Amino acid sequence: MRYLFNAGSKLNKQDLQEVVTTAFPEGGVAMSTIAQQLIEEGKKQGFQQGIQEGKQQGFRQGILDAIETDLEFSFGDEGLKEMSEVSKIEHIDMLHAIHRALKTVKSIDELRRIYK
Repeated sequence: MRYLFNAGSKLNKQDLQEVVTTAFPEGGVAMSTIAQQLIEEGKKQGFQQGIQEGKQQGFRQGILDAIETDLEFSFGDEGLKEMSEVSKIEHIDMLHAIHRALKTVKSIDELRRIYK
């Protein structure tokens, strides 16, 4: 088993089978149980990660929608043109800063200074 931990990503399928066969002479039953547990753990982790990423994407999209509305309200079509640049921004904190700034900025140039 120490071999498994030390081998890391260098371990291939055949090596793993040899180690398991040596460590668990009863083989199949123990191996399938361990494999099934690892698969289930991987599924749970993947599911949780997918939920988290989905929430972040939804939150980001909500902020972008609010920014777009504020840009149109404050600056009309000129403001909407700015969305092509703003939508490239990935950092949520920067998007929040832009959204807050839209309450006080007097021009698109003033807004640009915040994120460029």
